[in-house]
Amino acid sequence: MIYKFCKREVNLNCTDLYFFDEFVISQMHEASLCNREAANEIVFEISQFYTENQPFHYISNRIHDYSISPIDLKWFLELLPTMRSYHVVFYDSPSKSHLELESLFAPIPIVAHKQLLHALDALLLQDQALAKYRS
Repeated sequence: MIYKFCKREVNLNCTDLYFFDEFVISQMHEASLCNREAANEIVFEISQFYTENQPFHYISNRIHDYSISPIDLKWFLELLPTMRSYHVVFYDSPSKSHLELESLFAPIPIVAHKQLLHALDALLLQDQALAKYRS
């Protein structure tokens, strides 16, 4: 479905990134630790794909359990000033409680979804430029 529109896939130590024209989907690896070193790798790859002033949306598709410090999340989000929105897809209750804690530290609102399709629909509704992904 949506992955047929993927422009670039990058596999890092802690996550897989799927780049689209207007958004990136991150799928962290099982039991990985997303620390500042890992965040720097992610930011580097994002900056390679999206030009300096190009806005984009970020979707964290949390299909696996992993660890991130809320303070490191704040730092990570601040490194991406052209990020228009940050969406998190969670699939179980513990993830939701972690998300609530993370949102206390995030410099931008975190939008929670229970399915990846819900996150994509939210983007499609708010941004007409994303209408090409409807099929």
